Amino acid sequence: RLKLMPPKVNRSSCFDTSRGALVLANMQGLTDVLYLGMKLCPVFVFPAADGSPIAYSLLGALARAAAERLPPPSATQTLPEILQAAHAGWKGPVVMFPEGARSNGSAILAWKPGSFKGLEAMDKPYGTALVALEYSKRGAYTPHHTVGSALQHVLHLSFQPFHTVRTSWLPASDVAVAVKGKALGDSLTLLRTVLSRMVPGAVEVEVNADKHKDFMEFWEASQRKGYTKAAAKSAPSKASKAAKVS
Repeated sequence: RLKLMPPKVNRSSCFDTSRGALVLANMQGLTDVLYLGMKLCPVFVFPAADGSPIAYSLLGALARAAAERLPPPSATQTLPEILQAAHAGWKGPVVMFPEGARSNGSAILAWKPGSFKGLEAMDKPYGTALVALEYSKRGAYTPHHTVGSALQHVLHLSFQPFHTVRTSWLPASDVAVAVKGKALGDSLTLLRTVLSRMVPGAVEVEVNADKHKDFMEFWEASQRKGYTKAAAKSAPSKASKAAKVS
């Protein structure tokens, strides 16, 4: 399914990774942060508008995952510096959402090269693992946060009796074999493809996080337009009812 060489020795388990290691994940909503925070206790990284990486704590990552707009460019740290700091400070692995925007789980958005600036190779300095989260798509509302505010999403999500998530994990040892001898750009292309194969039915799309802002603005304008039409239709009806009563 992943079209990779099988490991010679299978000694890895799910979420088996070391401090400072990079973990690349697909992004669907704030539940990604909650789930991976519980399993890995990591430092979280999201790309800014220009692709530069920004490190977040758990609370900061929840806010960023639910944000409707991309944060402005940040030149505070490069990804290798974030990895080094996590390793030296015993902060666990570094979970990165390279898409930078939420999807409905059926596509992997394009990654910006600026997110990986300064990285020598995907198997350095402490290795790279992949994790794909697949949420249930049954029920009236699912964990995929595509539109609406964070408050709306949490309220709608809480009304569902339960949700399920399926995790696919590719350990750093397997990634190291897959990217051995490849240039950084080729490695990123391969890993994005592999991540899409880890999510059943998902495809790679050449759309990046910049389009998320445009989509949200379009959706919000459509909602306002719909509310305006509904209000305009209800006004004459209320007026006629008032006239009959009088």
